[in-house]
Amino acid sequence: MEDLQKQIGMRLREVRNIFFEGGKLSTRQFAIAVNETKDNIANYENGRANVPNRLLVTLFNKGINPTYILTGNGSIYTSNEAGQLLAKRAGSKVIAEANVSEIYSIESKNLSFEEMVKQFGILTAAAGDMMKVIQKKTNEKK
Repeated sequence: MEDLQKQIGMRLREVRNIFFEGGKLSTRQFAIAVNETKDNIANYENGRANVPNRLLVTLFNKGINPTYILTGNGSIYTSNEAGQLLAKRAGSKVIAEANVSEIYSIESKNLSFEEMVKQFGILTAAAGDMMKVIQKKTNEKK
């Protein structure tokens, strides 16, 4: 059973690494996007805890195939509209790191209010992560 949890965790990490239009999210950013805590995501990915149904449902609604996460079979994307959109975005744009141009490229007029809040939450988390690095570098120079 432990081996199965680790395999599921590896597939969840794979999802996190392509979740933002084909770009990798930090554990913190992914947690914000799927209404989980950073610690929970880390536990799921490392096989220390079972992935709950609520997360599988959230991912399904965002276009990720729960069957793929649980078994490794089938497409990583669902056949619903969200899955088709996510697959299209992931295939057309690979983002290595968050940057200012990405913020301006978000088509907010095409997003629901809830999705807009999620997208900007992810980018805010990324900005916070970047500020920590900047502060660390600044302190090292002193």
